[in-house]
Amino acid sequence: MAEGFLCAMLTVMARDFSASILFLIALCAASFGVSSAHAQEQASVKIQPSIIEQKVDPGEMFSSKLRLTNMSGQEHVFLIAKEDISGITGDGHPVFVGNQEKTGYEVSSWISVKEDSVSLGAGETKEIPFDVTIPKQATPGGHFGALFFKLKTTHPKETGTGVGYEVGTIISLRVAGNIVEAATIKEFFTDKLLYDKPNVTFTATIKNSGNTLVRPRGPLEISDFFGKKVATLTVNDAAAAVLPGGERSFETIWREEGFAFGHYTVVMSLTYGDEGKDTVSQTLSFWVLPMRLIAYGAIGLLLIILAIIISVKLFLKNKLRGMRSPMHEIFGRNSAYHQKARPFSRLAVIALALLLGTLLFAVILFVLFA
Repeated sequence: MAEGFLCAMLTVMARDFSASILFLIALCAASFGVSSAHAQEQASVKIQPSIIEQKVDPGEMFSSKLRLTNMSGQEHVFLIAKEDISGITGDGHPVFVGNQEKTGYEVSSWISVKEDSVSLGAGETKEIPFDVTIPKQATPGGHFGALFFKLKTTHPKETGTGVGYEVGTIISLRVAGNIVEAATIKEFFTDKLLYDKPNVTFTATIKNSGNTLVRPRGPLEISDFFGKKVATLTVNDAAAAVLPGGERSFETIWREEGFAFGHYTVVMSLTYGDEGKDTVSQTLSFWVLPMRLIAYGAIGLLLIILAIIISVKLFLKNKLRGMRSPMHEIFGRNSAYHQKARPFSRLAVIALALLLGTLLFAVILFVLFA
């Protein structure tokens, strides 16, 4: 059950533990001469578990513990800090705030740790116990926070500057009471209406109107013009969470190597809730038109039509030429009958205009939708 929330919440952990740390280390190394070996050695620590989820009652207290391992080759001191989570950004990163800021889902003030810091020798592992006391007046629903272990800033003699980072465990509590699980689909759309090939991105924005987190997840079924199901995808396969009062967008991509053509209908059905019985659904449609093939086909068809028109014109012209000689002797070269043969040349002009118009239309479609 913790996998979805872990995916949503611990992105920032991975960022702090890897990308951000490596960036800071690289910056210090480039600007102040800190060796990369020394920096990487500092960034080696592991914490278990990475998330704790618990259902609790008001007035209850429960105890737990974390395992912190120093993976580096030297001793380090870690400062212990508690923070709350006020929300999740659109790309899935939790927003951490200090315990002085009210979020409506506070938990940091409920956490008690006996020590303010922990010292770990090279390769050493320690268990850090802590208690969580839920107030009797705690509001029902979700409460979210984190317990961080921050590397105490060091000051290498050769540089005079320091490098620090932090890792932590997410704490997600569900306080019993009037639990409201309510999710709606705020938006469901594709990035385009018309596609040249089956490479479609679906975006669903889910709004959580309840007081506890939800993990909307479910199938996205694609059917062709004849109602035949051509693909079934999974929205939010990792079961990432949406916090109370927040909203989050999920992208699902459909790619097919085969041929696709025509109008397609999409049905998305998502389930959520503690028992997975609540459902929201929505439909949309889009077109797949291989513009290159259509353009080539239109050009070929027009060429055939033009060839037929020219052939008919030449045929009629030859017929009239055969009839013209006896008529010429009777009516003369400038007779009205002779003049009636000239309008047949308008067919070529009409065919040429039709051809150019179709080509222009095909080019416009290709530029806009290909």
